[in-house]
This record gives sequence, C-alpha cells and structure tokens, in this order.
Amino acid sequence: MGSPCGTVAEGKLERFEVVVHSRSSNIYGLLDNDDMFQYLGGLAMAVRNERGKSPTTYLTLQNRPRSARLEDLGKAIGKEMRSRNLNPKWIKGMKAEGYGGAGMMSNYLEYLWGWQMTTPEHIDAEKWQQTYEVYIEDKYDLNLKQFFDDVAPWAYQSIAARMLETVRKGYWNAPQYIRQ
Repeated sequence: MGSPCGTVAEGKLERFEVVVHSRSSNIYGLLDNDDMFQYLGGLAMAVRNERGKSPTTYLTLQNRPRSARLEDLGKAIGKEMRSRNLNPKWIKGMKAEGYGGAGMMSNYLEYLWGWQMTTPEHIDAEKWQQTYEVYIEDKYDLNLKQFFDDVAPWAYQSIAARMLETVRKGYWNAPQYIRQ
C-alpha cells in the first residue's frame, strides 16, 4: 500500500503541462536557499517523471501587483545570476562579510546544482561557464583564491568540486586543462 500522498497524486501529474510558483517578494532569490528548487523544481521533476517530458516552468512575479507577469524559470535564474551571484559588486560585498560571505558564494553553486538536478532544461552549460569564469578564473580580478584561502578554504574547495562534478556528469564541457 502506497502513502496517502502517493495515491492522491497517482495518475494526476502526467496531465500537468505547466508548473508555476508565485513570487510576491524579492526577500529571497531563486539561488538564496534550497526552498525554491525543492518546491518548484521538485514539482517539475515529479511531473517530468510521470509525463516523460518536462513541464513548462514559470514564476509569476507579483511584487508589483499592477504589473504582475509570468517569467520563464531559466530566464529568471539567469537574470538573478547576472545581477547578483556573478556581479562583482555583490561578490565584493560577500568578501567584506568574510567567512559568512564565502559560505554564501559556495552555497550559490549548491543551489544552482539543485536547479540542475530538478529542472535540467533551465540550467544550460553557459550558466556553469559563467560561474567558472567568475569564481575559478577570477574574471574580475577580485583575488578570490586568496580570499578563500584566508577566510574559508573549504568554500573554494566546495566550489571547485561542484564545478568538477558538472563536468563529470556532462552538464558542462570545461576547458581541456581542467579535465586533465
């Protein structure tokens, strides 16, 4: 006998073509914690497992009620990455927070990975390439390797390990010298 939730949903998810999550606040972003990919991403993954193909996944942005709109999940994640996690001003702010900031930068990759696992159609190789360029190659010359070495070596190790795992799993084709 299955769980009560399993029997209620059984056969229903295969009918879903679209999944949507409503956002009425910008207090937490898509890449700030694991809640968003657990709930929205988890539902999208459940639908994909039942249907055999991914649903269209949207956010309804309702923080401005008079101009509420739908946004494609992949586009929203990309926009958040560029405006926050890959933005040198944000990274400088995280550096000013020391150990805690290093943890936030490391967590960003874990949450991006969560989206990769639950909604792979929305996390393309370019998102991983951009992350690599900013955090590993230090594209903005922010002295990130030294920062991590000084305040939280584990955070840099975690970032590098997550990047290597994306290569191992085939989500990103890293430059040849990394794969050796």
